[in-house]
Parts: sequence; C-alpha cells; structure tokens
Amino acid sequence: MKIELDFQHGVAPSDKALIVMLRDARGFRGWSYLPEGATQPEIENAFVSIYDFQGSSEAIECEATIRKDDTIIGHWSFVIQPQLEPW
Repeated sequence: MKIELDFQHGVAPSDKALIVMLRDARGFRGWSYLPEGATQPEIENAFVSIYDFQGSSEAIECEATIRKDDTIIGHWSFVIQPQLEPW
C-alpha cells in the first residue's frame, strides 16, 4: 500500500486516532494521521516524498513516533538522503 502523509504543525491531537510524529535534526517536523496497517518503510517513503531539504545535500537523521490513545506504540530512527536532480 502506498500512503500519503498530510503533515500538520503544532501540538498533535489527543484523540483515539493513530498518528505519526516526525522530527529531524532541526526539530519537530509535524504530525499526520496514519492509516491502520501502514508499515515503517511506507511511512519513511511518504515522509521523504514531501521533505524539504532546503537546498542541503547532506543526509538527514530523523525519528518517527507512532501514537494511539496517547500511548507510544512505535518509535525508530532513520536516515533520508536528498533526492538528487539528474543533469
């Protein structure tokens, strides 16, 4: 399944929905509702597809936290590479 994340900024909702919160070396990047059954690679790929590297060519270290019912049910770190434009 391919997922798309619709990132919001600010405090994540404290409701019963499944959400993912992402941060990078610069700080909190936002949160998004998450479909049930989304896998770790799908979440990372969806994040990479919308990430703004702001011109940086350096790899970015990120952290993802999955929450439901105000409980952390998953947390991991990952590295994303800038998407190089073909010449």
